[in-house]
Amino acid sequence: MAQNGKVDAGDLVTCWKDVVKEMMAIQTYFLRKEHISRPAYLIMHYLFVHGPQQLTPLSEIIGVSKPTITSLIDNLESMNLVQRVHNEMDRRSYSLHLTSEGGEKLNKLSSIYDGIFNEFIIESSEEDLVAFKNSLNILLQLMKSMTLRITEE
Repeated sequence: MAQNGKVDAGDLVTCWKDVVKEMMAIQTYFLRKEHISRPAYLIMHYLFVHGPQQLTPLSEIIGVSKPTITSLIDNLESMNLVQRVHNEMDRRSYSLHLTSEGGEKLNKLSSIYDGIFNEFIIESSEEDLVAFKNSLNILLQLMKSMTLRITEE
C-alpha cells in the first residue's frame, strides 16, 4: 500500500510476477520429473487443444525455430507422445498428432496440478477463498478485455 491508502501499481505488478514465477516453478518441477521440457509441453498441449498441426505453423505458434521444433518433435516421438503422420496427397509433408500416450501424460500432469491446487484450497479459510475467487474473476475480466484490445489492433 502506498502512503495515501491507495494500492501501488508497482506492488501489484511485482506480486503478479511472483505468482507467475511460483506457478512456473511448480510446473517446471513436475515436467522435469516426466522428462518433458516446457516447449515440448507447449507442443503437446497445443496438439491436445487444437488437434493435428503442420510443423511450420506450430513452430511459429510455439515461438521456436524449425530446427528446434524438429528436435523437440524427435524427442517427443521417441517417447511415443507425438506422431508424425504423412499426408497421403503429398508424402513430403506431414502433420503432428498427439498419441494416446501423450494425452495420458497431459492428463497425469493436469491431475498433479489439480492436486496441488486442491491442497491450497484445503489449507485456506473460506474467507480467503471467497476473496481469492473474487480477485480471480476480476483478473479474468481484465485479461479478456486486454486480449480483445490487443487482438483488435
